[in-house]
Amino acid sequence: MSNFLGSTKPGLILPENRILVGRHFVAEHLGLPDNKLSPEQEFKSLMQFTGFATEYEVGMGDLEDELNEMCTDAGLKAPSPFPATVGHLIHEIAKAEDKGSQKEQ
Repeated sequence: MSNFLGSTKPGLILPENRILVGRHFVAEHLGLPDNKLSPEQEFKSLMQFTGFATEYEVGMGDLEDELNEMCTDAGLKAPSPFPATVGHLIHEIAKAEDKGSQKEQ
């Protein structure tokens, strides 16, 4: 777990709880246990852990929709292409959440 916490995205420092919440968010959408995810893991390699290709595709579609909605709400352009790794997605989610909370203030 400490490796996960230390390597979400180069140059990005997030509090431990935000990283773990982000990992849980991704794992929940893909129907995986949190401990199956690492920050450098590419999403395309995660299909082998889900059991069904459709489950994986639905989960990935949901993650993309969630990120697009977060970015739109925050006034940011959604990253294109979709982040390739778990760590990069957690970084993009944190960026949208931070920007969104600044807009609300």
